[in-house]
Amino acid sequence: MSMNSATLETTLTHAAGSEMRSGPVLVGAGGHGVAATVRAGALIAKRLGRGMTLLSVIEPVPGDVWDADGAFGGTFFEERAASARNHLARVIDPHGSEADWPVEVLAGEVPELLSRVAHEREVPLLVMGIGRRRPLARLLRAETVLRAVRHADCPVLAVADSLTIAPTTAAVGVDFSPSSAYAAQTVVSLLGAGGTLHLVHVWQPSRADDESAARDNDVFRRHLPDRFRRFIASLALPSSISVKTELREGRAAERLVDFAEAHRVDIIAIGRNGRRVVQRLLVGGVAERVLRSAVCSVLIAPDLPLADARLAFIPHGASAQILERTEWETTLETLSRRNAGRVVSLDVYDPSHGIESHERGYILFGLTYSSRERLLTIILGETNGRRQHRTRQVFEPRDIAVVRDAAGEVLELRIQSVDGETLVLLHSVIGH
Repeated sequence: MSMNSATLETTLTHAAGSEMRSGPVLVGAGGHGVAATVRAGALIAKRLGRGMTLLSVIEPVPGDVWDADGAFGGTFFEERAASARNHLARVIDPHGSEADWPVEVLAGEVPELLSRVAHEREVPLLVMGIGRRRPLARLLRAETVLRAVRHADCPVLAVADSLTIAPTTAAVGVDFSPSSAYAAQTVVSLLGAGGTLHLVHVWQPSRADDESAARDNDVFRRHLPDRFRRFIASLALPSSISVKTELREGRAAERLVDFAEAHRVDIIAIGRNGRRVVQRLLVGGVAERVLRSAVCSVLIAPDLPLADARLAFIPHGASAQILERTEWETTLETLSRRNAGRVVSLDVYDPSHGIESHERGYILFGLTYSSRERLLTIILGETNGRRQHRTRQVFEPRDIAVVRDAAGEVLELRIQSVDGETLVLLHSVIGH
């Protein structure tokens, strides 16, 4: 292995930074229902083994003056701040001597200020109230949460009034993206021993009345178990957690909320999943509709940084080596020589067009890269080793990563290109 290679040994939780965030749980303690929000925040902080900070944000009215750090001045503002502190003191009092939680009052816009403080203090989770009583009040509070989600670089948990005990069940909306894996990993940490994690994938089959559509639907269904398997393998799951997979058809937000209500889960977890500026501003239609309609608490995880997202879903305990471009030719030649004859699976994903293809049950004939033509070639053969089956060519790859297990054996080759991702999964050697 070259010393110039960037080697990352990480699980998704490390990549997402959740374990590296050393700060306390941050609770947005303001507005109606603050007692329920504080109570839920305390349950979550205890489950995570973290401290908790209560932050009340005083939004300005015309004539108020405050500085860039959120400090405020003026008698009226000071009176509002004192009132907020007194109110929080009364909320904390029933928790007794264990409730040694710092209380802060700052001035500014609630979502932006909470998100900024969460970033600066390396907060692992931002907790906000969402309520469930009056529809209009919930919609207004959902808007505040959505604005915080747009800015936050940590997961945001919108807690319902119904979260009165530590959560034990969660339903994750799985679209097999890095952000949905981040949501799953985050919500797992909130479930205690014996908890249940439901991984729910919702899709809409093509309704076109032709053989091609039927074939595409069939291919999608047949490969879902393998996609779930890879998704679960990427997570760091305690043995005490029960994991169940579920497939539903229809509109994602509606089916996910229906599932959560039918199974009475404590939390719905979803990923924000939007890298482009417009997508980030909109947060995501599924996340928004779930937040507005769910009666339980909702956790929304942000997008992973691009460098981390491209290494999502590596099997737990494995390592990923991102190859330097100057190494591509020689490394692929070495990998080809050492792994020729191994049974492989070839998965090709083109998210911009919704195209997926899967090849199973062939052996690896060869891997080559031409720097002059900027062309990577994957050659597969039939299992009898006598005849080439097909060739996959990737033009102008952007990244090549090699995933190895703890013993150093190659498990996967990942090729990122402008057209999506190509995965070469290596299994056994014929005859072994």
